[in-house]
Amino acid sequence: MRRRVTRALAFLLLTAAACPADDGPGLRPGTPAPTFLVTTPGGEPLSLAQFQGRVLIIELWSPHCAPCRVTLPRLAALYREHRGRGLAVVGLGVQAGAAEIRSVREALALPFPVALADERTARVYRAAALPTTILIDKQGTVRATVRGLDATALDALERQAVELLGRSRATGTCPARTSPPGPPARPRAAR
Repeated sequence: MRRRVTRALAFLLLTAAACPADDGPGLRPGTPAPTFLVTTPGGEPLSLAQFQGRVLIIELWSPHCAPCRVTLPRLAALYREHRGRGLAVVGLGVQAGAAEIRSVREALALPFPVALADERTARVYRAAALPTTILIDKQGTVRATVRGLDATALDALERQAVELLGRSRATGTCPARTSPPGPPARPRAAR
């Protein structure tokens, strides 16, 4: 019994260390997304500018964070379904090295790029709680932020991402629907 309690306490402490408590508001919707320049485990540079004109979801995560292993596969499924429509997802690993990041990417079969988030990137994206999920529109504006594992908020973020994919790049509005040509509607007779 004592051993189980000790293990449970150790698990809680590790989880708390990997996924610290919320320490303030995340990025505010309507503000420009902060730029970043990070490196993939393979040494390739990755920046916000590479995703200009696409709807982007940034996931800040850690291999040591249990809730992150729930959100990453969810985002992978969303990415697989909508990448052809212009959705991009980037996983920015914090509190880990290249080998750990690569290992999680392979274990979860993540189809999107992952990179090592440096301290500056983690700070400007306010990754005090993990996972932190940020939705950025085609113009580079933050649309939503979810901190921690909140299924309802993640559902809303995913719906909003899909809505943004359907909007016109130039105006940010929904494209006009076109109807097939046909006879004009007849006016109703007054009664």
